[in-house]
Amino acid sequence: MTSRYGHRYDKALYEPLAGRVEHIGVPASYPGDETALRVALQGIDLFHMHWPELLLGPEIDQHVRLIEILRDRRVRIVWTQHNLLPHIQHRAWPAIYQLWADAAQGVIHHSQWGKERTHDFRSYRPDAIHRVVRHGHWGAIRTNEESLDRDALARPYGMDPARTHLGVLGAPRRGKDLRLVVDGFLASDRDDLDLSIFSLADGETVPAHSRIHGRAYKLASRAAYNRRLAFIDVLVLPFRDDGSMLTTGIIGDVIGVAKPAIVSDWSFLSETFGDAAIVYGHDAEGLRRALDELDSATLDDCSDAMRALQPAHAWERSAAETLDLFERVLGNDRG
Repeated sequence: MTSRYGHRYDKALYEPLAGRVEHIGVPASYPGDETALRVALQGIDLFHMHWPELLLGPEIDQHVRLIEILRDRRVRIVWTQHNLLPHIQHRAWPAIYQLWADAAQGVIHHSQWGKERTHDFRSYRPDAIHRVVRHGHWGAIRTNEESLDRDALARPYGMDPARTHLGVLGAPRRGKDLRLVVDGFLASDRDDLDLSIFSLADGETVPAHSRIHGRAYKLASRAAYNRRLAFIDVLVLPFRDDGSMLTTGIIGDVIGVAKPAIVSDWSFLSETFGDAAIVYGHDAEGLRRALDELDSATLDDCSDAMRALQPAHAWERSAAETLDLFERVLGNDRG
């Protein structure tokens, strides 16, 4: 049983395990109906938690109760620790995350840095098995790629097809420094670049500028997201360690479509991309230098290097490593 059945991450992870794992979700009537949960748990060996906050919210008693039910049914718990803490701040989250850390017999991390970061931040069961399983890439869920014309898609945003299009995608985050991106872009002498930001929080704006387009974030369909990916030539990932993030799913798009990327020196990105990305560092001046030095050869090399990362981030590999952890957790219990 998984806590986020049908989510694109959960779906991509379990599809390669078809026929090897019986995969169900938490009943929609839970937590109001504990009987439905107990019935659904019949024959279930393991509960896979993704984001505790998305399953039960900040009511700590509900988390305590679910863990009690799983323990009573002798269902093992594996937690994929996508975040150090939830993106939305609440005083209850540290205690709730600690509850799951105390309960989980297996913990999945998306990077070695993330594994070390979590151990510096909270304690875990001494017998818990920890594994680094890379976040898979999203190349397989792109559709109609051959029909996505870069130049035509750029025009509605007022972007000249002759320019190199920089873009920022994904939800607003405390650790996503959009001001740095704008400042670095404006400081550059290049007039053959433009910038589209689709990650603005409500009420957030960008300067009025002929080569900058800003749009408030809202959840887009996969088709709309693909269109944005198709016209953006270079993705910018301006992340810093904000005390909550351990990973970003944007790396799945960067690797999946072999898109050149200009990134901060955030440890997760450094470990994930290695030399495949263009690293600007941590400030607007570093980004300015990176933009001033861009050329077609560098972008081509970056794209080739991203493509070379795809096998290491294939969902088949992540799924196999996840299943191995499941079996080890269950083996420990049975042994």
